[in-house]
Order: sequence, then C-alpha cells, then structure tokens
Amino acid sequence: MEKMAYLLLPADREVILPIPVSWTGGQDCIRWYFDKNGEFKVKSGYKVALSEKIRASASNPSLQQKWWNSLWCLNLSPKVKVFIWRACLNALLSLDNLWKRKVVGVSR
Repeated sequence: MEKMAYLLLPADREVILPIPVSWTGGQDCIRWYFDKNGEFKVKSGYKVALSEKIRASASNPSLQQKWWNSLWCLNLSPKVKVFIWRACLNALLSLDNLWKRKVVGVSR
C-alpha cells in the first residue's frame, strides 16, 4: 500500500485500489502461456519467436507452412535439410552473422 502512495498520483490510486487483485483470493503466480504446464522452456520460447518471425514475414502462412513441410519430407540427409532451414532463416554461422552476434570482432 505504501508503494502505491509513493508511485501513483492520488487520482490514479482512487481508480486502481478498488480493483480486486483476485476473484478467488488465490496467490499470483507466473505462468508461461505457450506451455501446457505453464513453465517457460527455451524450446517453447524458440517456437514462439520463430512462429512470430514467420508470421511477420510471410504473406501467406499456409503456403509457407506447406513449403517447410515439403522440405522436411524430402529424401535428403538431415544435415542438408538443417542447412537449408538455417540458410532460409539467415541463421548460418557465417562471419557476418557471428559479427552481428558479437562472437567475432571483425566483419569483412
């Protein structure tokens, strides 16, 4: 309550303080929406970031999804498939990408 008095203007406090914190009276907790257990995992975070990147860059997401599915179904070595995937996402460990990630000090 003291923090509210310190951080908020009186008019804002009058509006915010009557709002109930919880309908059930339970404790707040942090939950990761994108995981069925509510736990953050790097894998689920990566999937969310990748899906957002694809959604932002794709004009037709269903067409792009079909393309990725057809890539993974090709009769190629897994190394080749992963190389194509990384190349399409500009995620190859080229000197330029390493420089952008500040792994190496000099770019060509």
